[in-house]
Amino acid sequence: LILSSDVKRINANGVANFEVDVTFLEHFARQLEDPNIADAFLELRQIVTLLQSDNVEEYLDPSTRNRKY
Repeated sequence: LILSSDVKRINANGVANFEVDVTFLEHFARQLEDPNIADAFLELRQIVTLLQSDNVEEYLDPSTRNRKY
């Protein structure tokens, strides 16, 4: 969705709203008590964390990237 060619710009409000949606889906998935479904949101959570990071350049550091993203 965020990486779609239709997306021309991303702003902080959009990321914040996307984070609310991801959080809602994560909570819903946890209630299903199926770890495979809950794991499906790990990559989305990592993308949101990266977009909300004050230091996006840390993504370029391989050790930090492997640990956080």
